[in-house]
Amino acid sequence: MTVEDPVEYPVDGITQIEVNTPLGLTFAVGLKAMLRLDPDYLLLGEIRDAESAQIAVEAAATGHCVMSTLHSPDTAGVVILLRNWGIRDHQIASALQIALNQRLVRRLCQKCRQRCAPSKTEILWLKALALPAINEVYRATGCEACQHTGYQGRIGVFEVWQKDDSDYELILSHTDAQSLRRHLRKRGLQTALEDGLARVREGVTTLSELRTMGACLGCDHHALAY
Repeated sequence: MTVEDPVEYPVDGITQIEVNTPLGLTFAVGLKAMLRLDPDYLLLGEIRDAESAQIAVEAAATGHCVMSTLHSPDTAGVVILLRNWGIRDHQIASALQIALNQRLVRRLCQKCRQRCAPSKTEILWLKALALPAINEVYRATGCEACQHTGYQGRIGVFEVWQKDDSDYELILSHTDAQSLRRHLRKRGLQTALEDGLARVREGVTTLSELRTMGACLGCDHHALAY
């Protein structure tokens, strides 16, 4: 079952409910109605306020698999956002299992991309963010196949956090976002920028696309969490 705003793609075998705020059918109301039917899986299109956040966390705590999206700069930011909505640390620690941060970057046209060395500006940018140096990159040029844009389609770059026992304890102890991020990095979490850097090395996208993504960090990322 889903609650969406709007329902963009009908899916066979799934009951999809569209939000209608003027009639009082909000995400929170739709989620409450779904819970009365005791489904195994629930998809909440977006958590937008404290009420829907509380209901989603309570549903997850009672054994339902709840998946939703919310605005957060990275995976660790999910914890802080839920706290800001009044969700207690023990609720977050129990309910949150996986957080996925995703960004979309443009995919290079494979017919006209050109191999070259990174520019001085790009080298300084990588160094400033303590990212590994790259000796060779690809640039967009443009051809008839890509309508002279240099790009064809988009590709996702991701940061995936699957909670373990140490993360559970840190959330319970009300650890701040920066400390939580440092802990996750120490235990090997790959950031979205690092994942994007791997796509640059493969010649799938460009450093300029990553720089655009990096400039937006903390502004409009989407994290998928359940």
